Amino acid sequence: MHLKRIPLFLALACAALLTACDTLEDQLGGPPKYSRVIETNVRGEWLFTWIAEGGVHHGDEGWSFRAVERHVYNKPDLTIHYPLGRRVTVAAPNVLVEPAEKPEWLESLDAGAERDSQRDRKVSRLHGARP
Repeated sequence: MHLKRIPLFLALACAALLTACDTLEDQLGGPPKYSRVIETNVRGEWLFTWIAEGGVHHGDEGWSFRAVERHVYNKPDLTIHYPLGRRVTVAAPNVLVEPAEKPEWLESLDAGAERDSQRDRKVSRLHGARP
């Protein structure tokens, strides 16, 4: 009876560890890295750009990341901020990923935050963001 529970326990432990991979860099205490995710058309013209906070991962469903900013190239152009971050999956045929700097508006929100954990940064941003 106990031998049947061991594989189940191992599977649950592996699943719990793998779901924590995305936030592992935040738990290590280092500042998050930023990337620019660019979606283009077949002519190479930019349609959307995203600023990702943390890792950008490619999977079966597309590119997954936590976005803090989105820029839509349209007439007129539109920039949207997500101070608390927004889970995004981009499934497009033409996607480029490059390193980026932390946006200035986000830097000003995080200016008062002395802590490096993701939760503390979000709490500080929530208090600093005004509608």
